[in-house]
This record gives sequence, C-alpha cells and structure tokens, in this order.
Amino acid sequence: MARRLNPRIFNDWVYEGISDYTHRTEVYMGGAGSGKSYGATQKVLLKALNSKRKILVVRKIQNTIKHSIWSLMISHLQSSGFYSYCRINRSDFEIELPNGSIFIFKGLDDP
Repeated sequence: MARRLNPRIFNDWVYEGISDYTHRTEVYMGGAGSGKSYGATQKVLLKALNSKRKILVVRKIQNTIKHSIWSLMISHLQSSGFYSYCRINRSDFEIELPNGSIFIFKGLDDP
C-alpha cells in the first residue's frame, strides 16, 4: 500500500528533520501547547511507516495516555489516511500499522 504524505500536515520543524535519525535520543523543549508531543508522534509514525519496527510509547502515569499521546497518534493516522488500514486495540492500547509495525502504549505505573 503506497500512500503519499502531504508535508502540510506536519509541523515545519518535524518535516525538515524527518529523515535525521543520527541521534539515539531526542529532547524536545517548550512550554505547554508548543507542539512537542504533536511533532514527536509525527516523526515516530513516519519512521514506523517506512520500516517495520516495534515502538514502546511511555508516560509516567498510565491513565494519562488515553487523553494525550494515544489520542494524538489516532488523530495523525486519521489525517494521513492510514487509520482504516490499521488494527487498533483500544483495551491494550496497541496500534498495528499496515506494514506490521506495532505501537505499544504503557504507563510506568502499569505493572
């Protein structure tokens, strides 16, 4: 399944560095509402769409995942047109992309 991505749906700073994976760790700085989570989820989604991988997405508290990073990822999948091709497990907070990449969302407080 080949889909072409529209650069206009990405934050500029994300799209400019979309293929830069020279650093193992990336730190995004800014205040509330500055687009850190939004941009980071865009970048990791593109990486997962380009090559099959398993990605663990972690937040400190499990209960905060549903209304934050999980919702953002679902929104990105919908706006990019990939949502209907994905397997979404809402009870376990897992998303499998069409190429077999898997996102697993966990809280550090979840045993």
